[in-house]
This record gives sequence, C-alpha cells and structure tokens, in this order.
Amino acid sequence: MSSAAQRLVDAKPEAEVVAVAIKHSLLDDYAQLFKVRVTSLIVMTAWTGFYMGAAKSSVPATSWTLFHALLGIGLTCAGSAALNEVLERRVDALMRRTKNRPLPSGRMSRQLG
Repeated sequence: MSSAAQRLVDAKPEAEVVAVAIKHSLLDDYAQLFKVRVTSLIVMTAWTGFYMGAAKSSVPATSWTLFHALLGIGLTCAGSAALNEVLERRVDALMRRTKNRPLPSGRMSRQLG
C-alpha cells in the first residue's frame, strides 16, 4: 500500500471503523438468523420447478408471477427459519455447534426495536 493510501486509511476516525465492523457483524447475524444459504437453495429449487413447468406448458419462463412467487417463497422460508431460531434458542445455547448463533449467544434479542 502506498504511503498516501495508508494516510487515508489512518485518517478514519475509530468510531467509523467500529461502526463498519458492527454493521458487518449485524448483517452476518441476520444472514444466520434467516439461514440465507438454505433459503436461497429453496428459492432456486422453486425457480427450477417454475421454469420446467413453463417450458412444458409453453408459458413465458420469466414474468411478474414468477417474481412474486419467488419473493413469497423466500420471505416465508426466511420467516420460518427465524421462528425456528427463536423457539430453539435455549437448546441451541447448550450445543457446541449452535451456541454461537445470534440468539443463543446474546448478540440479538427477541425484542423488537
């Protein structure tokens, strides 16, 4: 890194650096809460089924109906994953594999706001 670039990095206030770190970890917490990897696989599976059905019945493969269906499936899946996390937070706190999730570790609360 050049000295000019290093000076720009060093010039950032510590609060800004900490805020970026907090946002990053909060985003990670929400990704874990909503189980984004599993949710995206379910949405891709639904899209594949829609595409195959559309090809078989000669309906356009891309439409607003597809978008709304995938949005609804994704939101339902993410919501059910979050509800599962809330309901199983006590058991998750006891298991080594799940004790670092956002709710059992205390990084997130069940309270809104």
